[in-house]
Amino acid sequence: MQVETIVDSPELFIGRDAQNQWLYVDWRGAYDPKSTRTACGLLLKSLRAWPCHKIFSDNTGVAHIWLPRTQWSRRQRAMSSCQ
Repeated sequence: MQVETIVDSPELFIGRDAQNQWLYVDWRGAYDPKSTRTACGLLLKSLRAWPCHKIFSDNTGVAHIWLPRTQWSRRQRAMSSCQ
């Protein structure tokens, strides 16, 4: 397995395994609304450029998230009930 680097910054690593059609995402550091949108935008851009079967997402390196889990959970339930 060989992983090609797509993005490698202090906040985010995105790599792809072309043979297996997998993306690897390693989230690092603290995230605020702006950095979260930027990182998610890079992930979406990568998915469009290199469609894949699986995404392996590692968030063990995240030091702080900007949105409390309870608030995120409520929003997710509200959005899913609208679909």
